[in-house]
Parts: sequence; C-alpha cells; structure tokens
Amino acid sequence: AAQLHQHSPGVAQSIAAGSGSGVGGGGGSGTSPSVTGNRMEFTSMTSPMSPKTSSSAGANMRIQTETKMEMPQIPYRGPPSVSESSGPFVLPPGSLPVPVPSYSSYHPPMDGAGGASSSHESVNPSMMLQDNNNQNNKSSSNNNQNNNSNDNNTRMPPVSEFEVPPPGAATVISTLDARTLQQQLDALTIDERRCVTSLQSKWESRANRAPFPPEWYLRFAQCSPGAPFTMSTAWKVMKKFEKRYLSLSITTMERQLVTQTIFIPRGLKSLDGHAMFYFRPSRFFPREMASSTIIDNLAYIMQCMLENEQSLRDGIGLVANMTHWKMVNFSIAYWHKFMMTLQGRRVPTRVQLFLIVNPPSWFGSIWAIMRPMMSDAFRRKIHIIPAEELPNYLAAGFEDSLPDDMMPYGKGSTEHLLRDFVAERKRIESNRILTS
Repeated sequence: AAQLHQHSPGVAQSIAAGSGSGVGGGGGSGTSPSVTGNRMEFTSMTSPMSPKTSSSAGANMRIQTETKMEMPQIPYRGPPSVSESSGPFVLPPGSLPVPVPSYSSYHPPMDGAGGASSSHESVNPSMMLQDNNNQNNKSSSNNNQNNNSNDNNTRMPPVSEFEVPPPGAATVISTLDARTLQQQLDALTIDERRCVTSLQSKWESRANRAPFPPEWYLRFAQCSPGAPFTMSTAWKVMKKFEKRYLSLSITTMERQLVTQTIFIPRGLKSLDGHAMFYFRPSRFFPREMASSTIIDNLAYIMQCMLENEQSLRDGIGLVANMTHWKMVNFSIAYWHKFMMTLQGRRVPTRVQLFLIVNPPSWFGSIWAIMRPMMSDAFRRKIHIIPAEELPNYLAAGFEDSLPDDMMPYGKGSTEHLLRDFVAERKRIESNRILTS
C-alpha cells in the first residue's frame, strides 16, 4: 500500500477510502527519565498507549477485483553490481521501482507527525522488551504514510555531481597511510609482531580458509577487544568475521550513504585527536529496512577510518545525533548488532569515544536495555550529553565539520560534507584499482 501511494497516489487514495480500520489500545506505566547534562533524573508516570492499526483486507480485495495496473518499463540505473557498460537496467513490467533517497537534506518527521513529541513521549517498558519485528503490523502502515511524502520527491543525482576529482586535486579526507604496511610492521615490538604473524599463520594453516589481505592481520591484532595485540580475543573476531565485509566499497555502499545516516564529516575530531564519524539514528527504520544495510554502512565507515595509521593505532569516535529519534527507530536485534560492531566483535575496530547527543527524555528505558550489550570498559567511553556540551569533547573549530542538522553548533552543510566524503572515497578506491 505504501508503494502504491508513492507511485500511484490516485489508486492509493481509492484503496484507503475503501479499507476499514480498527483501533486497539492498552495502558502502560513506566519510568520516564529526563536528561540534564550528563545526569538522568527519573520520575514515575503513567501514560495510555494507543497504537493504531489498519486492516489491509479491503485494500487487497479492491486491488484484485477493481484495479488492473500495468507498470511501464522504467529506465533505472540498477544496483551497484550492474556494470555501467551494460547499459541502463530496465525493470520488468509489473514491478515497482525501488525508491532511492537523494543527497539533499533528509528531514525526519517533526513532532506531531507520526508520533508524540520526542521530548515528552512516554514509553511502556513491556512493549520495548518485545522484539520489534513482531509489531510490524501495528505501525508500519502509519510509518509508511509519514515517510512517503519524502520519498515521492527523491531522486538519484546525476553521475556528474559526484565525479572523481582529477589527479592532483586536493584531498578532502586523508585516509591513505603515511607509511607502508611493511614500515608499520617493522615499527612494532617483537611481541606485537609475533601476534600478527601468529594470527596469519594460524588462519592460513587450513587449506579451506581463504587468506585475508595482508593489512587485515595487523587490524585484527591492533584492534583486538580488550588490550591491543591480544591473540585470543583477536582470533575470536577473525573466526566470526563475515568475509562479505571485505567487498564493501563506495560502489556497493553509495546507495545507503545517500540516506545520510552514517558518514565521515571532513575534519571532525575529538579533543584527544580521534577522528569522528557522524550517526543520525532517526534516519533508519528497522521495521522497514534490513538491519544488514545499516551494519554494512557502519562497517564500511569504520574500515575507511582504519586505513589511516593514526586511527588504527589510537582509535576512532562517533557523534550520535538523537534528535527526532523515536521508538520506531529502535529494535533490540538491530541495536545489539550495532553495539557488537562498535565494540570490535564483528569487525576489527577500536572506538574510544561515543557521544549520545540530545536523547529523548525517556531514553533511560532504552539505556537499561542497551547496558547489558556493552562491556564495562566500553560503557566508560559513552557520554550522554545535550548538544550544548559538545565543545567539551570535540576539537576547536569542530563547528564547520559538524553537520548543520546538529543544532546549535553544526555549520557544515550535511549535503556538502557527504559529497566530499563520497568524492574522496571514489578517488582513493579508483587509485587503488589502478595501482593494483
């Protein structure tokens, strides 16, 4: 129904007029915390919960009996895996084109559109403890209607808007190593080098295991959970590592990057010099999108950052802008995968700073669910703060590198920061192919 509304508004309206609706409600009481600086104050409150549901039986019957749709063949660039030389991909008749977000600024639903105010929304904890995937039928219809207004005007930018910079052009985001891999290995201590070589020999001792690229053995060792160069924990990550992450590239990830959910803003650093990436959780809807898309996005971004020797050695950080974040943007399964990835248990990484900025007043209930997903050491790296405290954690001049949807300090155009990142990744990865 959501796709029909997007591509055939007239048909969707007639379907909506003939479909029935029902309302179900339930009461719930819980604890609603309010965030004040780094502290959370909890107050007890009771709030009625009234999720709305809509029946789709009438809509399905009307489509089958009264509507005969013939979709034209729509020229479409196709998924990234489709070769450009093979010409445009044409959708078969009767199929719906996949909406592609644009690089222009994404505007999530404001307070009062599709939900209660994010700053005063009440939560029934018993509902949160259920797997959100089992609640799809109750809210996906409303969510689709709220988001389709944005999708109707989306477009994929022309390729010319994101051309790779010509040779010799100034780099925007330097992710290339200052030293070669061999030079980095030579600079290690005897014990550190032994950890790297032991991981490589142990992994490649079995003929049925495809070897990793040489630099990945150093990443696994240096980003081992706990202390760096710990053979036992690095080995656990290697065994659980999904080899598909090795194939992530700007070609495969550009479609997800245009949602502006996770990317690297140019020059954003912490006070301690850690390179920071930007995360906008309100732009991901786990009930409508596969969690693998956001996890792949996260893995790709962290892999890009770890191409830099300093980031590999000292670690990285992230800023999570929680503005407009609601329960529709949360699921336990999705956040568990996300937190495991951030802690280096799915891909090699070392996060040193995690800023959760402007969370809703009821975030304490979510935090109670998230806490068991994190180690004590990782939990100490997390700071829940209002946006006004960002200068206490980010390096001087961060305002120009912070996306402008992070008020009141963000001055960098979100669209331009993303364009710079995409163009730089295309340059780096194109040069890598030419030199390989």
